[in-house]
Amino acid sequence: MAITTESIQKYAEGLKADLTKAKERKEQAEQILKEAENQIKVLDGALQFSSLLIQDSEKNESSEVEGVVTLEGEAEQPNP
Repeated sequence: MAITTESIQKYAEGLKADLTKAKERKEQAEQILKEAENQIKVLDGALQFSSLLIQDSEKNESSEVEGVVTLEGEAEQPNP
């Protein structure tokens, strides 16, 4: 097969089309990456917030001291 200007031009057009597709795929991949990074940040923040809520809840539960009720129904305060 002989190399002609026409065959080289067709080859170059194919390369241009492949390059355009590759650039589009790269842009899509970068957008997906950005979305994934944002989702990771949101989820990480939500997880940290829930951990703080759990710690706060546990702190409040351990600091609450309730009185002891005797058989007569009188409240008796525990010794500190």
